Amino acid sequence: MLAGMFAPRGGGSPPPTFARWSTTDKSAQIVLSGSDLIATLASPVSYYNTGRADIALTGKSYWEVSLSRLSGHAAGDNVGVGIATSSLATTGGSGTTGYLGGNTTSTGLWDDGSVVRGNAVVTTAILPSDPITCQFAFDEPNLRLWIGVIGLGWIGGGNPATNTLPTINMAAGSYFPAWCGTNNTQAVNANFGQGSFAGAVPSGYKAGVYS
Repeated sequence: MLAGMFAPRGGGSPPPTFARWSTTDKSAQIVLSGSDLIATLASPVSYYNTGRADIALTGKSYWEVSLSRLSGHAAGDNVGVGIATSSLATTGGSGTTGYLGGNTTSTGLWDDGSVVRGNAVVTTAILPSDPITCQFAFDEPNLRLWIGVIGLGWIGGGNPATNTLPTINMAAGSYFPAWCGTNNTQAVNANFGQGSFAGAVPSGYKAGVYS
């Protein structure tokens, strides 16, 4: 076998490895499909179940997550999507701080339009009809997070491209894309760069989460 025969054409760098939902850093109730990009719950439960991506956020990253049941959800269809450090347990009791946004090193956009961090609502948005696609732009060096929704824009009116009005400023930590839920009617479909984005990648941001 000739040396270097599998080198990329033109001698360039190999393509990046994009993040997926972790097969291990998740609640046992979470079921993955679609090359580990689609997450659902095996059955409805009374406690929170969290899953994280398998690659930590570094630099400035943009990604999207589509949800089949967020706005217009049925009673009990609690689902949130955002970011978290590994300090957030993958299984948390109902009504406790063991959910996405329940501590100071996680934040989530929830099905009622609330953006939650530190077990408190930071801001709210009126969400469009489901299904919806959520946008995330995280400036990891400066711990600034913008959360948006296609058709709604960036929550709070800011713009990551101009570094204005982040939706939330995060505490220090190593963050991962994350989601959390309690009901098996939820389907959480991540695009960490594997496909075309529904929104525009902000100037200066990586198109996806990858290593």
